Amino acid sequence: MRMMPRNELCARFGVSSGVVNNAYNELERKGLIVRAARSGVIVAPNVRPADSLLLGVVTSYNRGDIEGYFEPLLSAARERRMTPMIISIHNDQWRQTVGDLASHAPDVVAADVEARFFPLEELENMLLPAPVCYVNRFGWVPHRRERAVLVDYDRAWGEGLRTLWRRGHDRVLQVVYGRHPEPHMLRTLAEGRRFAGFAPDDDRLATIAIQDLRETPESIRRHVAEFAPTAILSQSDYFVELVENLCPETVDLERIGFFDTSHSRRPGHEFSSFRIDFEDIWRRVAGSFDGEPQVIKLPPTLVERWPADEGLS
Repeated sequence: MRMMPRNELCARFGVSSGVVNNAYNELERKGLIVRAARSGVIVAPNVRPADSLLLGVVTSYNRGDIEGYFEPLLSAARERRMTPMIISIHNDQWRQTVGDLASHAPDVVAADVEARFFPLEELENMLLPAPVCYVNRFGWVPHRRERAVLVDYDRAWGEGLRTLWRRGHDRVLQVVYGRHPEPHMLRTLAEGRRFAGFAPDDDRLATIAIQDLRETPESIRRHVAEFAPTAILSQSDYFVELVENLCPETVDLERIGFFDTSHSRRPGHEFSSFRIDFEDIWRRVAGSFDGEPQVIKLPPTLVERWPADEGLS
């Protein structure tokens, strides 16, 4: 739970910011609060009402992302009388970090990690007996029978292709990350083509990888020039900017990206993007422990964006 902002505390109790800061220092020394960059002050996970559940959250996002990404989680947890304990794992020491979480005996766990980096079965075993709900982007493996709340990227990719096709584009450049896409990305590409009505070998589609763009830029530049795309569908909004820098002829093409980041709102370069409703995701995650395990897949929403000179406010 996040504490009231400092300026509101000052106004409410009629004290200076120095007094509030001294109080925070004392609470932090006693282990009662945690300070996080850009996220304010949060009640420490071990300080919770007796009748609340401890929700462990394992993520590979940085703690600095908590304001934009995890803020909806804090609200959803509060509604369910859960106290979240968020840990961020990135390196070879992740087992120790997960072990620290396990030592607090969380009642339930939400795991927002990527399967290509972290072995899911080992992660689950370390957190037993707490049930685990996978969240958003861990790399979906269809034969697993876990509890999960996922973004339906397959359907979204297909919707992006179909939208571009209906707008008259007959050569769509698909931009992905890896030279050899992960199984879940290969499935997304295949399901997207099927959803949009494209054959598996349709020559109206071409795919390039950002990894290749960085390692063999001349080859990618020639490939894009030969294909002469009329539109771009990108796995990440950020990738669109990398393609533009390498292939200037793509700057004015219509494009659709994912994640609705600031790169889709650069003045004069706005484009359509899929927006993910994280509030809905975390609300469903918090409620997923009430019954039997199930997999929920939520389609993101395609949000239209137009160049600033065409009246974008």
